[in-house]
Amino acid sequence: MRHWMLVLFLAIVGALIFAGCKKDEPLPAEPVVVQPEVVKTPEPTKPDLPSELITANYMSMGLNIEKTTLPTLEELKTWNAEFKDVPVELDTSTFSEKDMNLLRHFVAAAEALDEIFWMQNSADGLKYRDMCRNATSGHSRTTDTEGMPVTVPYMLSEYDAQLCQFIELNYGRFNRKLGNKAFITDKDEETRALGATFYDPNIRKDELERAVAEMDPQLKAQFESAYTTVWIDEVGSTTPKLKATSYSEEYPRLLLVASHRLSLAASYADSESQKKFLMAQAQAFLDNDYAKSDTAWVLAGDSKFMLLASFYEVYDDMLKGWKAAAEAAVGIVDQAMTDKIMLVQKHLANLALQLPIDKKYLNKRPDNTPIVAMNVLGAWGQAGASVQMSACKLPNDAKVTDKVGSKIFMNLNFQHAKFAIGLKPIGALTLAGDLAKTDLWLAYFWHNFTHEASHSMGPGVIKLADGTTTTVDKALGEYGSIIEEAKGDVGGYWLVPRLVKLGALPENLTVETALSSLPGYYRMVRFGIHEAHARCATLVYNYFMERSVYAQGPDGRYTVDVAKFYEANEELFKELLLIEGTGDPAAAKLFIDTYGTIRPEVEGVLATLSELPVDIRPIYLTARKEFGAKK
Repeated sequence: MRHWMLVLFLAIVGALIFAGCKKDEPLPAEPVVVQPEVVKTPEPTKPDLPSELITANYMSMGLNIEKTTLPTLEELKTWNAEFKDVPVELDTSTFSEKDMNLLRHFVAAAEALDEIFWMQNSADGLKYRDMCRNATSGHSRTTDTEGMPVTVPYMLSEYDAQLCQFIELNYGRFNRKLGNKAFITDKDEETRALGATFYDPNIRKDELERAVAEMDPQLKAQFESAYTTVWIDEVGSTTPKLKATSYSEEYPRLLLVASHRLSLAASYADSESQKKFLMAQAQAFLDNDYAKSDTAWVLAGDSKFMLLASFYEVYDDMLKGWKAAAEAAVGIVDQAMTDKIMLVQKHLANLALQLPIDKKYLNKRPDNTPIVAMNVLGAWGQAGASVQMSACKLPNDAKVTDKVGSKIFMNLNFQHAKFAIGLKPIGALTLAGDLAKTDLWLAYFWHNFTHEASHSMGPGVIKLADGTTTTVDKALGEYGSIIEEAKGDVGGYWLVPRLVKLGALPENLTVETALSSLPGYYRMVRFGIHEAHARCATLVYNYFMERSVYAQGPDGRYTVDVAKFYEANEELFKELLLIEGTGDPAAAKLFIDTYGTIRPEVEGVLATLSELPVDIRPIYLTARKEFGAKK
C-alpha cells in the first residue's frame, strides 16, 4: 500500500516537473525605439590654398573657404614685377630740429589719410592690410640650441610675401590695373563696386539719379558734394530714401588725428602762409568745409616743404564721378627748378585766353598759378595707389580755382625714375629708325608740366542749355575725369609750340613732343585700360590714328607726321573743350565710345614691351627711418 502511494506521489511530482520544464511562452515584445540619425554639419572642405595667411584668416576675411580662389605664385610674381622697386632716400642732414618735427607731423597726418583711403577703396581693405602687416611685424616663440625659449620674427612664405606686396600696392584685394578685378575672391568674376565705398552697395545708379533729381537745390548739393558718402536710410517702394553723410562724420577718428597733427605742425611752420594753410586744413577735417583750406593751400608759399593732404581726385568714383578720395604727399622743394618753371608759367594766363573755343565758354581765371618742383619724401592714399603720381594740378573745385587759381607741383625724383623705366625704353622699342635714338627727356618733363597747366585752362563754372549754373565735373559726371585728362594731354601738346614761339621753351621741343606722344601712349595704356590716364591716352591715340598722324611699318614701329600731329591736336582740343563748355554728358559718352577701344595693332606692340616695368614702386626709406612711416 505504501509502495503504491509512493509510486503515485512520484508520478505526480514527475508530472509537475515535466510541466515546469516546458518551453516558456514568449513575452510580449517591447516597442522598438528608433533613435533619430544625428546629421553632423560637415566641416568646410579647405582646399589646398597656397596662402597660409588666407587659410588661417578666411573667416575674419568673410570668405567661403570652399569657393575661395587665389592667383598662382607665378601670376603674383608677374604682377609685382610690373612695378619696379625704387628706393626713395632724401638728405635731411641740413634740416633743423624744427624742420624734422614739422615733417614728422606731416607724415603722421598723411598716414591717417592713408588709412581712410584703405576704407574708401574697398569695404574689406583694412582687414587685408592688417592681416599682412600683423603677420610681417609679428613674432613667434621657439627654442635655441640649448632649449631656451627665444622670440624670432615670423617669416612669411614666398607666396604670402608676394600676395601681401600686391595687396599693399592695390590698397586691397582688387587689381586696380585690371579694372578692379578681385584677385582674392569666393565669387565668380568679382569686381569692386563702381562706387567703391562712397555709396551704399545696394544703391543702383538709376535710383540715385532719380532720387537726386527730385531734391531741392540745397539738399542736392549735399549729395553731389565731393565730401559726403551716400547711404540708404530707408527702403522705399520705388525709390529708396537716401542720406548723405559728411566725411567728418564718416571718418571721425582718423580725421581728428589728421587735424590734431596739422595743428601741431602749424607751430613748426617755416612761413606764415604755410601756417595759415595748416590751420585751415586742420579745421576742414573737422567741419567738412574744404573751400577755405583749398584757397589757403593755393596761396601758401615761401616754404621749403610741401604738403598735400586732403580729398581731391574722383577717379575711384566710377558710379557718378562725384566723390573725392583721400590722398597725401610730402615733398622737399627744389627752389632752383621751381624758379626755372616759373619763368615759363608767366605766359600761361595770356595763352589761356587764346584757346580754340568760343570765348563765352571761357572762365577768366586768376593769373596766379603757383608752381612747386619738389622731391617726394612719401605719397599716400590715392597719390600712392598702383601707378604713382608724377605731377598734379589742384584743387579740382572750379568755384575755388575761378577765384584764386590753382597750384601745380612737379615730383622731380618720381619723374626721373618713371622716365628711366618707362618712356625712354618704350621710345627705343616703338619709334622707327633714327627716331628711336631721340632723347625725349625734356619733351616728357615739359609735357608733364603743360598737361597740368592745361587743366587750369578752359571751362570751369558753366551754364547749361536750360540756364542752370554748374561745374564741368558735375555736368559730365562719371565721364568728367576721362574727358578732363584727355583735355590735359592735348592741351599740353597745344601749349608746347606756343611756348617755344615765345622763347620760353627750346625750339627742338616742338618736334620732340610730337615724337614722344607715341611712346607716351604706350607708357600710359600699360597702366590698365580702366585707369583714367590710360583711357584718355587711348582716346587721343585712336583720334590721331584716324587722321594718319602715326604710321606703323611692317616691323611694328611708328613714324610720326609732326605737321599732321599739331593739326589733329588742334581739332581734338576744340572737340574736348566744347564737350566741357556745353556740359554735355551724352556727347562725352559718344566720344569715349567712339575712340575708347584698343585697336588691334596695339596688342602686338604691347607684347614687345612685356618685359618692361609698368611703373615704379617707391620704397620710402627716409620716411620710414626718420619719421616713422609705416607704408
